[in-house]
Amino acid sequence: MENKQRNIGYMEHALTKRMESVASSLKQKYTSLYNTRDFMSRINYLLVCPQDEAGSVKVELSRMFEECGIESVNVEGTAEYYMQLLEENDIPTPSQMTHKVYESFLKEFTENPFPLPEEYIARMVEGKS
Repeated sequence: MENKQRNIGYMEHALTKRMESVASSLKQKYTSLYNTRDFMSRINYLLVCPQDEAGSVKVELSRMFEECGIESVNVEGTAEYYMQLLEENDIPTPSQMTHKVYESFLKEFTENPFPLPEEYIARMVEGKS
């Protein structure tokens, strides 16, 4: 009986490791992505922030756009300039980003080279016969 419990514990550990691997992969993939809400928040702050903070907010907006793949962003742009950039580019809304994360999670799980839980159970059953 103790041996069976040890095998089940190993199976749970292996499944947990797989889940950790998938979650870690997705986290790395989506860490640098921003959605429209992130940009709107910074643009709205740019409109009301003190003049001495405006430069750092513009640099942050430029960095955010560059991390989304939009090159050559003017660091000295106005709030209207950044709004226009946001509208002209394919930056996802929060709900679109959530949908992309779920799709990626499913794809990662279905295309992952690790065995599925059903395969683990089949191996256990085959090992007992």
